[in-house]
Amino acid sequence: MSPAITVTPAAKAKIDAVRVKTGQQDACLRIAIAGRRGGQFIYELDLVAAGDAPPADLVVHTADLRVLVDPGSADRLDGAVIDLDSSALGGALRIDNPNEGWRDPIAARVQEVLDRQINPSVA
Repeated sequence: MSPAITVTPAAKAKIDAVRVKTGQQDACLRIAIAGRRGGQFIYELDLVAAGDAPPADLVVHTADLRVLVDPGSADRLDGAVIDLDSSALGGALRIDNPNEGWRDPIAARVQEVLDRQINPSVA
């Protein structure tokens, strides 16, 4: 089942501007969770031509935009909101995700040890 993902009008305008600038007016936004740092997800966002979409990706139609979702990330993206972070230079997309953080306290502690004690540049 496809996750519920919301794209705000401000984020949609930014995505549209990038699609026009790159000559990819019909491109889809693809989102995947690439990992974690400090309990927060690290996201991978790409513009993908509709014909180049990975066949297993889930499709979410929102705000006149097709959002492709990596199937391995779908359950952790349910309820996410893609918005524009106007505090970033030039504006950047921000993902507000209610699923961030660790559900398992042992996993959270292991991540903390990796981030702070072992080697922050590796973790």
